[in-house]
Amino acid sequence: MTRFRTLVEAIRERSSEVSIGITFIAGDDEETFVSYKDLYEKAALILGVLQANGVQSGDELVLQIEDQIDFVTFFWACILGRIIPVPVTIGNNDEHRNKVFQIMKILNNPFLATSKRQLAYLEKYAESNDLNGELHGINAKTLLVDQMQPVSQAGQIEPLEDFEIVFIQFSSGSTGEPKGVILTHDNLLANIYASIKCSGTSRQDSMLTWMPLTHDMGMIGSHMLPLVAGINQYLIPTSLFIRRPTLWLKKTSEHQATILSSPNFGFRYLLSFYKPESNYDWDLSHVKIIYNGAEPISTELCHEFLDQMSRYGLKETVIFPVYGLAEASVAVSFPVPGEELKEVNLDRRNLNVLDMIRNVDPKDADCITLVEVGSPVDDCLLRICDTQDNVLNEKTVGEIQISGRNVTSGYYRNQEATDRILTGDGWLRTGDLGFLQNGKLVITGRLKDIIFINGQNYYPYDIERIVEQIDGAKYGGVAACGVFDAEQQKEEIVVFVIHKKKLEEFLDMYADVKKWVGRQLGVEVKDVIPLRRLPKTTSGKIQRYKLADEYSMGLFNDISLELKQLANRSIEQAQDHLPVNGIEHKLLQIWSCVLQVEADQISVNDNFFEIGGNSTLMVQMISYIDADYPGTINITDPFETPTIKGLAEHIDSASRKQEPSQSITLLELPETFFVDNNASYLQSPIQEYSFVMEEQHYSMLRDISANEAIGVQDVLVLLFAFAVSQIAGVQSVPLQVLHDEGRIYPVTVDFSQTMDFSRLLQEVLHIRKGGSGSGRSIHAFADARILKSERSVLALVYSRSNLNSNLNLMEIFDITGRIDEYEDTLTFICEYNALRLSKEGMGRVVSQYQKLIETLISQYVLRR
Repeated sequence: MTRFRTLVEAIRERSSEVSIGITFIAGDDEETFVSYKDLYEKAALILGVLQANGVQSGDELVLQIEDQIDFVTFFWACILGRIIPVPVTIGNNDEHRNKVFQIMKILNNPFLATSKRQLAYLEKYAESNDLNGELHGINAKTLLVDQMQPVSQAGQIEPLEDFEIVFIQFSSGSTGEPKGVILTHDNLLANIYASIKCSGTSRQDSMLTWMPLTHDMGMIGSHMLPLVAGINQYLIPTSLFIRRPTLWLKKTSEHQATILSSPNFGFRYLLSFYKPESNYDWDLSHVKIIYNGAEPISTELCHEFLDQMSRYGLKETVIFPVYGLAEASVAVSFPVPGEELKEVNLDRRNLNVLDMIRNVDPKDADCITLVEVGSPVDDCLLRICDTQDNVLNEKTVGEIQISGRNVTSGYYRNQEATDRILTGDGWLRTGDLGFLQNGKLVITGRLKDIIFINGQNYYPYDIERIVEQIDGAKYGGVAACGVFDAEQQKEEIVVFVIHKKKLEEFLDMYADVKKWVGRQLGVEVKDVIPLRRLPKTTSGKIQRYKLADEYSMGLFNDISLELKQLANRSIEQAQDHLPVNGIEHKLLQIWSCVLQVEADQISVNDNFFEIGGNSTLMVQMISYIDADYPGTINITDPFETPTIKGLAEHIDSASRKQEPSQSITLLELPETFFVDNNASYLQSPIQEYSFVMEEQHYSMLRDISANEAIGVQDVLVLLFAFAVSQIAGVQSVPLQVLHDEGRIYPVTVDFSQTMDFSRLLQEVLHIRKGGSGSGRSIHAFADARILKSERSVLALVYSRSNLNSNLNLMEIFDITGRIDEYEDTLTFICEYNALRLSKEGMGRVVSQYQKLIETLISQYVLRR
């Protein structure tokens, strides 16, 4: 392979390639191929635009560009012109906007490339935070990507040396004090060539990723590397992966990509959407490597992912656990390609700095399982040191330090931070802890995140892993941190959990976190705090230090006190645990017999699996229930309702259940909504439309919901019914709505009676609260024989957080509208049966739906 001295040489060499390049993926059937030749020529033209607008060699250009094609083109334009690109993630909150202003202060002569919309967000933030002076300086040097006039004259490509800066990678740490990692041509190319060699990448390979290009793993590992290697690359926007994670593997299969990348988050997130019964036609047998890094690696999760994907030919040796950081360009250590995960089972009590590790049996109560992340890549050295920078022996825990051609010389225009990170002999302190074993690196944690209690280290991700197993907790939605109690003079554990419902509904989580962490780790959790979202860095890492600081400053005192009062009141007002009807009495007898426990020791609110139940005893219990209440229970019901009270309600409902098809009102649509019988040519019978609601609009929608004293979902149900009414020309719109108690309610909105928004909302609320019956479980729909006419369909609107079933909804319904809340954004995804319904009709409904939401918000703003 030709070794380039600079990245300009690399892209010039690749500019002869017309059949190899980048495929930008925007959807199922939306892809744009840009060859490396086209990329070079477009970048040269954009360089001309930059130079015409006064951007000169040595200036910095902050990239706040959402469109991937524009982002990549501007990035390479900067490199060609010796302009220093500064990629910065476009966030959806004020922390990210603050980071842009903080970065601009650090730079020497910065320009900004962004869109008109993103600039408006920055302007609004500046006005609210007394930053108008800074904003004036930014506006004078802002280039609006969506309003630039094209030029026919390429820019002047500048000569450069390999020691010159390519770009500034602002590490994903504090948004208040961001630090810019200096990366030169020599740093990057040394690390890229080392990665190519140590991963076995060849010209026959291709790479596909959803990692953001503002992150080193996305920009260097998944974009620059394939360009230097001369192979095809496929880029999926991270926002698209969040909306449709299974598209990642669908496109991997379609394009026969051999190299992928994902942190743990991606595996867990995909599995949460993955439906084994959907019979995906994926072929993953060609995948050689999935880079797994950027956060602590869970072997349990890796094995679950491999097990689920093995049916599509994914090999058990593809997970490639790596270690790296922005200060090392991207890569520090790689394993040997083709090897299975190397697990290390250790005593968690012997992972303090200077401790010799102690191997234990995986079943040991104090076992923590970590994974080897290989040996240092070429041109990179590492060592394990104590807090005084003394080198430690193998199998001894200490701080990881690195040195080599790939390692940064320091932080841009920040000598103080540079001095702190470098040792006296020039090695870089990573802040990560680990040890070497037979030359292989094992990461144990992050120095500043360790919680020190009673002389023992506890790792946040270890606590978080336990909490994530609790019903209601989400992967990536938990943060554990140590908070120093000045009065007690000791550190204590505080756990933060994402929770978006009422505080009263957090009580079970509050109790369970304390119970399970105490039971499994033998330590006390001082407090459990609900948050709407966790503060994260631009690369998605949780900012635990920020939560700890805010807790110490008393920012959560009120909510902590209110939770304690609610918990005490709940105990005082607890309902009687005794059975209240015949079904509960019968179930109590069955449980007593099956579990071999005295009946007076069992509460109707006890969880079957927490008081001695298991899968074998569950089958025995079901057989007894079926003998007394035939046909009312199946094998999955005890998992969904594991208490006597819950099972009794389920059995009672099933016993009294009418023939479902008799009480379900179907939606009648005009003929133009339907396709003929020739739709079988479709590659997938399920098609979709979707849109993302911006942070400001979502916030206003929540305000409207609060003013109307009704849930956000209820507002969206009404507007969806109105969109159907307007496009289909029908006045009565029957829908099925899934709510948080796990039951489906029929909601029929009749627009012939009134068009008053508030009155219609109250009618929706009345129906949900039981005005039209008690609803039915989703399994009743799955089991029902619903007779449809030629022009009738069954439509469901639901929030993904309310769906506690693995049923394939599109096997039951013709139309589903899914509401996904993710941090401060809301995504609506409409799936429909394309064998019956037309793309044009459903597209018009979703488009009208989006307009109605925007209209409602606009009217609300005017009224305010």
